[in-house]
Amino acid sequence: MIMKTKKVILFSIANLIALFIIWAIAENASQKKKFGSRFKPNSFIMTDTVNCHASAKEVYQFYIHHYDEIYHKTAEKHHEFKLLNSDSIAEATKIYCREGEETAIIHHQYLVQEVIPNKLIYKTSEPSEVHIKKDKGSTIQKCNSYVYVEFFDISENESRIAFTIAIQMPNYFYKLIGRIMGGREAKEEWEEHLNEELIGFVENYKSFNPK
Repeated sequence: MIMKTKKVILFSIANLIALFIIWAIAENASQKKKFGSRFKPNSFIMTDTVNCHASAKEVYQFYIHHYDEIYHKTAEKHHEFKLLNSDSIAEATKIYCREGEETAIIHHQYLVQEVIPNKLIYKTSEPSEVHIKKDKGSTIQKCNSYVYVEFFDISENESRIAFTIAIQMPNYFYKLIGRIMGGREAKEEWEEHLNEELIGFVENYKSFNPK
């Protein structure tokens, strides 16, 4: 009887593991189809856009020369964005970035991987560290961060800015735990933060370039 019970338990565990693997493969395949070359396995991906009354070239120039100055003003949880080896954002620029709230501060060490003038800035942080404060001490969790900033002309004096962020977990199990622990509320909070950052960026552009 005991042996039979053990076999049933082991069989159930094996089935759960198989379902978990199938689910992970299916979700990664779905995301790869949706995001193409920007797909990162086991990641949460968010994207948002905002329009700006200026050309893509003007907004791009503002971003590469002034984003470090206005970063802390673009969103409530933004604290620091420091260029470490250049005066403006370009390929190979290293950036230290700090954001978050009192109980969870995220430290990014970005490297700008690709720049297409007036069109794209792509930077990565491998890894980013999340410092989580608890009642008894603190813990550090790691993930990879990939950020795409894009600039599109809509008309002569109107452009669209798009931010796409991929947060890659160490494996699919970590992603699943994050989804279970955070749920829809955490997803909505990240999406609201991304939208806040975009709107804050445009508002700061306007204050630098009143028309």
